[in-house]
Amino acid sequence: MKPVRLICVGMPVLLVCLVCLVWLNRRPVESQYEEAKAGQQIQKEGHFEKIDLVWEAPEEFQEWLKSYRKSDVRIDLDEGLILARERRVTMKHLIRTNPREALERAISNEGRVGLPEEISELLEVSISDAGEFERVVSCYTGGFVRPVRAPDEERFVTVNEKRYRAFTYGRRAELLTKDRISVHGILLDDVMAVSPDPVLRKGLLAESFGEQRQFASEEELDFYIAKTVADENVPGP
Repeated sequence: MKPVRLICVGMPVLLVCLVCLVWLNRRPVESQYEEAKAGQQIQKEGHFEKIDLVWEAPEEFQEWLKSYRKSDVRIDLDEGLILARERRVTMKHLIRTNPREALERAISNEGRVGLPEEISELLEVSISDAGEFERVVSCYTGGFVRPVRAPDEERFVTVNEKRYRAFTYGRRAELLTKDRISVHGILLDDVMAVSPDPVLRKGLLAESFGEQRQFASEEELDFYIAKTVADENVPGP
């Protein structure tokens, strides 16, 4: 009877151990794909605070910015900092989910002039340069399972030896890996919203690959833009 008693006593202990192991293996693990969270940790005065996603933040910050530009008396800077932090979270979410809107809402480098440093450092940064474009397609075979929220494919842009996770739209949503493309967009931390247009035009002045070039006519500029787009569309790096 002793072996029977040992088994009866040992089985509950074994079951408890198995349950613990299963629970540990099923605990959620932080991953790079948990980017749809509606908040972001921002360091402030030596500690971290949780800031929620506020869809109205970009408009509210623009209103504050207009008041700041027009006011003869210094307006509440603390309010501007709060709005800038909320806007930063919203803009980062838009870059990932709607890069077109993120680019439309972006504040230009000219718009940053004269702002307090503690506010301007919370804003996105415009970029116009040459960069490497990667389109990475993830395949899971041999029994491997795609992690939760893992995208089917990702895009990266490397500029000045720094690699950013890139989000684009339009014709560049289907762009394959290229060793060198003309990049226009905005940066915020480690993410980038990339314009589908390789050339920015202002009259007869074109900006591409981080350089400006003056053209003699509209026809000459149109030909240059068409050729730049065609070169991108050719298969291969």
